[in-house]
Amino acid sequence: MNEELLKTVQKASQGQPDWLQKKRSLAIMLQKRFALADQQQAWLAKWQQPELVTNDESSLLNHDGDDFVALPINVAVQKYPELLQENLMEKAVRWQDNQLNALHLALMDTGQFIYVPDETKLEKPLKVELVTRSNNPHNLIIVGAGAQVTVIEESDYKTQSPLFAATEILKTRKMINEILAKNSGQPIEKINRDTERDHYLTAQEAVDYGLLDGIMENNSKLK
Repeated sequence: MNEELLKTVQKASQGQPDWLQKKRSLAIMLQKRFALADQQQAWLAKWQQPELVTNDESSLLNHDGDDFVALPINVAVQKYPELLQENLMEKAVRWQDNQLNALHLALMDTGQFIYVPDETKLEKPLKVELVTRSNNPHNLIIVGAGAQVTVIEESDYKTQSPLFAATEILKTRKMINEILAKNSGQPIEKINRDTERDHYLTAQEAVDYGLLDGIMENNSKLK
């Protein structure tokens, strides 16, 4: 573990929610345990002494209304901690998947957060036009069930170092989970817990859960 890098990340994350400070530090401490994908080593080496950006928020959308939320991600972690803690690099781009993702989370210093509530239809597109020198900008877009929105990204990345610019787009699970609960007979609370992570069921386990009616042993017999 790079102790100096850990100190840099801890200093940069001061003032952020405790959960995010811990998560960023944990990404540094656990990084070496994760897989190393092809071509990652050169990127990782150049990020050992990062210059973290702190003044790019003026180029980001800033709207906090009932129709939608569009805030700099460093503001959103303070105002909407539940949404960010549950979704930031946990589903679309998972920080535990490899060393590069872990370091990206630790060094993430700017980006756009967008949330469109359930059943909301936005007529005008939302434009993400980040202008930054950051090597690790990160956008998180969460679209509620039945919502409709067009997001146009036209960012300007001015860094000369290796760039990892990620945009996560997530649809909320509410509607899908309600359908699963109705069809399986499972309580919605259990469905919500079980869909937080990937779960692989055998055929019999799927029957027991209520996802399947039965198992065909041959063409004429249903188990």
